[in-house]
Amino acid sequence: MSTSDRRRSSPDAAMQVVVHEDRPAQLVGARLAVASLLRQVPTADVLLWSPGAGADLAAWCAARPRVRLDASSLPARGWDVKPAVLLALLEQHEQALWVDSDVLVWGDLAARLAQVPPSALVVAGETPLGQALGGSHRTRAWGLEVGRPLPTTANTGVVRVHRGHRPLLEAWRDLLADERYRGAQSSPWQERPLHLLGDQEVLTALLGSAEFASLEVEVLRQGRDVAQCFGPAGWLPADRLACVRRGAPPVLVHAMGHRKPYAPGRPATSRSGRLRARYEGLHHRLGPYGALAAALAPAALAPVDDRLPWARGTRGWRAACLRELPLAVLDLSARRLRALLGAGRLTVDGAT
Repeated sequence: MSTSDRRRSSPDAAMQVVVHEDRPAQLVGARLAVASLLRQVPTADVLLWSPGAGADLAAWCAARPRVRLDASSLPARGWDVKPAVLLALLEQHEQALWVDSDVLVWGDLAARLAQVPPSALVVAGETPLGQALGGSHRTRAWGLEVGRPLPTTANTGVVRVHRGHRPLLEAWRDLLADERYRGAQSSPWQERPLHLLGDQEVLTALLGSAEFASLEVEVLRQGRDVAQCFGPAGWLPADRLACVRRGAPPVLVHAMGHRKPYAPGRPATSRSGRLRARYEGLHHRLGPYGALAAALAPAALAPVDDRLPWARGTRGWRAACLRELPLAVLDLSARRLRALLGAGRLTVDGAT
């Protein structure tokens, strides 16, 4: 899953970007994502797709000339809309870029994507702490012929597609509508087989299949191109230090996980739940997403006060990389111990 040095795309062409959000409680994140795009990629044309958007969001978009709002509904919801949304954009544009509503642009995204041939599919690298990364087991579990083993799992927080990728997007859309996948989504995520966990497992299965084995894929490097902040250790301590030594932060920051910094979770009813909520709150306050959100909050019209995780900004990107480092080291040690004990592992069908 690497790219060659063939024809590159132009960083000067207007980038067609879509951010989709159909959950009212998550719209603050969508506005922050758009605000980060406008700041770091000022020539981008951004489509904010928010079914049932209200007047406030419509006015916010109208005040930004390069932002367009689409309030129409789609048959799918949540993360399963990705192939349908991208197919819709490709009806009008040669290329399109999906950015999750919990992703912020930190660096020169246009320059990074310009390094990749337009014909290559771009996805993000999964956090190295993810489950059963890469391989062929997802492809086999779906009953597809294996065409290549993958070195990592395709994280779909960021996906760039070209019109030549429409057969892949159609196959992805169809599998997300498959009754096996739809049935699994009614179960808690920790009870689903790995290949049915979410949309990115399905895309990974397709990319490893014989039908799409010849499709060129560029993986944005976890830790260097994108900080996958799935808890403090999602962005590894070594990768944080490497960014500081290199003199540049990651291009993207992804606030992975079910509890988002900008969306209050359900009140905890147990002592362990309250401890977990406090731990996650500390991660949100110290992590790089919170530091970036603090700077973007005025442009995104996000409420900022002493009760919110991003109320306290930080000075400079190096501090944003390092201020959570002790917590990341502690979290990594705990996760490695859990992995040794086999705790929290999902069912893997067709593993190799």
